[in-house]
Amino acid sequence: MGMQELTLSFSTQTILILLAIVATISVVGFTYRHSIPPLSPGFKILLASLRALAMALIVFLIAEPVLSLILRDEERPLVVILADDSRSMTIEDGGVSRASRQRSLLTSDNLQAISNEALLLSGSFSNRLRMVSSSLADSLTYSGAQTNLGGALEELKVQTADRNLRAIILLSDGNITSGVNPLLEIENMNAPLFTIGIGDTLQRQDLLVRKVVTNNIAYAGSRVPVQVTLRKSGYGGERIEVALNEEGKVVDRQVVVLSEQQDEYMVPMSFTAGEEGTHQYTVSLSQLANEVNILNNRSTFYTKVLKSKMKITLVAGSPGSDQVFIMRALESDQNVELTTLMERRDGLFDGGATAERSVREADCLVLVGFPTSATRPEALSMIAASIQRGKGLFLVLSRTINLEKLKALESLLPMGLERFSSDELLVHVVVPEHQRNNPVVRLRPGAAQLSVWSDLPPIFTRQVVGNVKPEADVLALKRVQGISTSEPLIVSRSTPQQKSLLFLGYGIWRWKMMTGETPGAPGALEQFLSQSVRWLTTRTDDRQVRVTPLTDVFAGGDPVEFTGQVYDLNMRPLENAIIAVHVTGNEQRYDVSLSSIGQGQYEGSLDGLPSGDYRYSASASSDGVMIGESKGTFSIGGAEAEFVETRMNKELLQQLAYRSGGKYYDAEDTESLADDIRALPGFESRERRMAAQYQPWDEPWPYALIILLLALEWMLRKRSGLL
Repeated sequence: MGMQELTLSFSTQTILILLAIVATISVVGFTYRHSIPPLSPGFKILLASLRALAMALIVFLIAEPVLSLILRDEERPLVVILADDSRSMTIEDGGVSRASRQRSLLTSDNLQAISNEALLLSGSFSNRLRMVSSSLADSLTYSGAQTNLGGALEELKVQTADRNLRAIILLSDGNITSGVNPLLEIENMNAPLFTIGIGDTLQRQDLLVRKVVTNNIAYAGSRVPVQVTLRKSGYGGERIEVALNEEGKVVDRQVVVLSEQQDEYMVPMSFTAGEEGTHQYTVSLSQLANEVNILNNRSTFYTKVLKSKMKITLVAGSPGSDQVFIMRALESDQNVELTTLMERRDGLFDGGATAERSVREADCLVLVGFPTSATRPEALSMIAASIQRGKGLFLVLSRTINLEKLKALESLLPMGLERFSSDELLVHVVVPEHQRNNPVVRLRPGAAQLSVWSDLPPIFTRQVVGNVKPEADVLALKRVQGISTSEPLIVSRSTPQQKSLLFLGYGIWRWKMMTGETPGAPGALEQFLSQSVRWLTTRTDDRQVRVTPLTDVFAGGDPVEFTGQVYDLNMRPLENAIIAVHVTGNEQRYDVSLSSIGQGQYEGSLDGLPSGDYRYSASASSDGVMIGESKGTFSIGGAEAEFVETRMNKELLQQLAYRSGGKYYDAEDTESLADDIRALPGFESRERRMAAQYQPWDEPWPYALIILLLALEWMLRKRSGLL
């Protein structure tokens, strides 16, 4: 039964407030003792009461009163029951599924007996924590594609931060497939974990594809290696076939003889990249007798095939260190076919028609210190015409460049250049945080690549006056003498017609000669140039409708998420489009509509799709007019993490219980669970105290009441003719 306490406090002593109120009432009474003209006693009392009440209220507010309400109640100890709701709980041990064993425990008297002395809170977890208010056993679906116990404990800690949490009961097979290590989270829970192991620790007969490593991007005609890691348990002496299929056609096949002494095998395979485009490949293992699970016998991946080699033409205004090192870096890329044109003093190139053909047939032009004062107009016109046909442009703004001649290419550059000074500065490269994942400047994954740029030796640059074009991106800035500036150093521009990259510096040979690099490994210069020409030669997607799945391969049980973009004829985002996506696979059709999230972007998802390969087609319309379509493929059920390990991880469950001060139980031996929890130190109700304060002096209504009382007194005085 809750108890309530109501108290009133002031910022000064109560006796002084009472004396002030009494003095105020006395002065008001003395004031109305005699009146001109004379009034009836009753009317005098009314007027005096109005003024006295207003004045007393003013004194009351000056004392800053605080009204406090304190509620005291008893809070019963809280016990949370967490049940594993992932797909691994569908595995059968001895002909009985883990799911059925878990449901039997959840409805057993051993767990229900705890509710006599504690408040029970129920939840399930797979990808994330889900609290339930109804029957926990009936709410479990066992469709989760991942087991993230660490994330569930972290979220539970937030939800029970102010509760009288005394114990957590965990029912799981202990196989964690995602998230942080739960052993790190349990130390911060401030509650013991009582773990119940669901499953068998015996080695089960199973064969699975554990991992597939290959290139996401390949070039047409090249041989692409595929490293397959397979794992077996409970077998020995059998021969299995590992097949690599491209959209149903076998492209490689290997036979592996299983050994009783070896559980994991590395199988080298390969395929020859075909025509340009995205290709689907599947690694599959032949099935053995009595496998506990055959869903993990296959894994699907996608490889994007580019055309055989990028044709790059390097045009140099004069011989120099940058020209030499850029040429060597590009030649070291086996997927680049490089042609170098050196401008002579008379403004011509050696080769004549051959030079013109190299410019015309190139996928990308790299201009180093070009154009110069000797460059002829016809050479500039030839290069400009080639770029306007969709060739990529990479310009290194060396000291030999002639700004007036460069005006012929200004419409193709990401910046309008007005002038630059002759003063030379040494600057470091600074890549802004928001550009760290840009494909041009991403030298390493994550934030670590930012330090790679800042650690590079400084290069030379000149003060440049110009404006970055609205559609351009500043990829890197200058840092002068340790101070970062807003002056651009690397600027990119991408339009449906053409891509360009402007490097406002020179002396990048210093990145090669003044850094300690790992022998045989590509350095920063090689990586930057390789990524730049790849970005420049990749065609810009100029489709009005672009709908793609979030990934090429989804894990079984995961929702299939789509993202979409819609543009008008001028490539401006459309926000009012209707996008319908039709998915076909497994002789079924599934439909989903994408919702607008602003700026011409859309998203939507499909749940419950079974494993297999799928095709999708999306159509977008606006105001009843068809805008365009988008098509593609995806797969569900690569190597499912929930079936990689089929044995119960008893060791982890025991460690969780031991480190938290709880206890581990086998599923068949939970009779003492309720008694063990009740015997915990501090397993009792605690007083819960809730306080609320109210400060009248901080509210508008008391002041409005004072004005009303004084106004009423004044009105009555005027009507009575009082002086």
